[in-house]
Amino acid sequence: MSDETTPSPSERFVLPEEIPAGAGLTDEQRESAAERFRKRREASIPNFQSRSVKLRLFTLVAGLMLVLAVAERASQPKTWDWLWKFDKREASEREFPEIRNRLDPKPSRTEYDAAGTFVFPTKASETAELLAQASEPSSKQPGSDNPVAESPATTSGTDSAVETAAADPVWEETEILAEDDRPLDPLERAWRDAWRTMYVQLENDERVVLFDMLRAVQARDVGSDELRVKSKQLVDVIGKLWNDYHASAFAAVGELEGDDRLRWIDVLRQVGERMQKEVIAPLEAWCEKTSISSEQLESVSEVHRVLVKLALGLVGDDTMFRPIEREVWFTLLDDLRSRSDRELAKKSLGRVAYLQLYEQSADYRGKVVDVRGVAREAYHVRAQKNSLGIDGYYVFWIQPEGGPTSPIMVYSLEIPEGFPKIYDRDVDGKVSKIHEDVEFTGYYFKRHAYLGMDGTYSAPMVIARMPRWDRAASLARSTVNQRVDSSTLLTIISVALMGSIVIVAIMVRWLNEQQKKFHTVTLDPHVDLTPLQVWQLPPTPRENLALLEEQARREEQPSGDAASKRDVTSKDSDQRDRPSD
Repeated sequence: MSDETTPSPSERFVLPEEIPAGAGLTDEQRESAAERFRKRREASIPNFQSRSVKLRLFTLVAGLMLVLAVAERASQPKTWDWLWKFDKREASEREFPEIRNRLDPKPSRTEYDAAGTFVFPTKASETAELLAQASEPSSKQPGSDNPVAESPATTSGTDSAVETAAADPVWEETEILAEDDRPLDPLERAWRDAWRTMYVQLENDERVVLFDMLRAVQARDVGSDELRVKSKQLVDVIGKLWNDYHASAFAAVGELEGDDRLRWIDVLRQVGERMQKEVIAPLEAWCEKTSISSEQLESVSEVHRVLVKLALGLVGDDTMFRPIEREVWFTLLDDLRSRSDRELAKKSLGRVAYLQLYEQSADYRGKVVDVRGVAREAYHVRAQKNSLGIDGYYVFWIQPEGGPTSPIMVYSLEIPEGFPKIYDRDVDGKVSKIHEDVEFTGYYFKRHAYLGMDGTYSAPMVIARMPRWDRAASLARSTVNQRVDSSTLLTIISVALMGSIVIVAIMVRWLNEQQKKFHTVTLDPHVDLTPLQVWQLPPTPRENLALLEEQARREEQPSGDAASKRDVTSKDSDQRDRPSD
């Protein structure tokens, strides 16, 4: 065999039985070496049914899955929000006291009654509760949590024009919510008390008709036939309610003595004349399509302002929308829609902090304020049926600028051009997650209750016309954020990939080291193997197979000498086989 196919003695195993007896090895050393060689050959192929191999495979697969999970989690930008929000959160907590905007559950009215007790609220009890609320407003008003019920729609028609007197600029320019710091005389006090008593006794649909009628009279709108019919019925109801109030007031005045009795009797007489002259007569004239004087128009406008202030006093904090709040809600929206940004800025009290609105809700109710912050969530909702043509509004949840993490709720009639898309919650069934710097100027309404993840909370609510939004700054910021997000995401993925490669390399190296330790065969260092270098070792099985293959190849191609030799051999054998003569 050539040297190319014959391995050197150092490249193959030396079997113990191949070592001569005079090599200096004892029988025990030969057996030990044989056992080590056998284990080394058997360990060249792992035993996948052994626990150690299974454990190593499980560790490798689990490590790979862990690396992939960490890489996937690290690729999400929200995972790293705490890096740049932690300092801001700590500063906010140090600067602002803790605000408990979570509402405690109210006990049931029958909590301490016997089992099976039912409470049926009557009109008298509801009226008494509303009267108490209107007479003593506070920052935390009790009230029902029921949302506003759907009211019948009332529309304005376009019948023939009514002959009216010339417009008086005095009542046209009067603010609907103008502040009146004049002290109330007995006549004015009795006048407002009469309206308060009658207003809370009206049904919800009657309040809707009352405000629609007052708006139509002031706008010189003839109204629809349906509205005039309902208004005529409402005027009769107001007349009956006034008679009831007048009778009860006279009964109360009858208990007075002396000059007080005479003075209050005269006040009630003047209030009755004013009701007939300034309310009943002009409203009946409008229903009958007759002319209305400028003095009557001014008196109707004054009644409208009184009712708006009265309705504002009935708005309850820490509640959802209630039917009693419907008309003042749409009145404020209509007023916002008719004003320019300059007019609203002139009326505004300026920027108001979250804590001021939350703690002094009753003081800011019905006043124009400025709120600024970051809009985190927005959606569009439909409005209740109304005669003002308001179909819906946009709801913004704002994180106030420089304030706590508690939100401010803003209802806006419009959004600026180019503003990010806002989903319709009633149609799309979802809301828009945004991050835009906005500022609103509008009326503060109430501390509105809403349902959170783990309970009921309250947030200041503002009614505005449209947010002030810097489109160019928003586009620039979004472009920068996209670049930062792309580079950050690429960096995170690269770091995660490199980390996974390093971890896998370390694990593979560790497994190889463990395998080397398990497969290493160590011999006795005191044994002298120098004599083995001069011995002629027998061929290995591989060498034997190569020799057999070469011999077979030679037999398949015999030479000419071999053939002639076979012929001579055959002749000799024939001669030997012949018998002798």
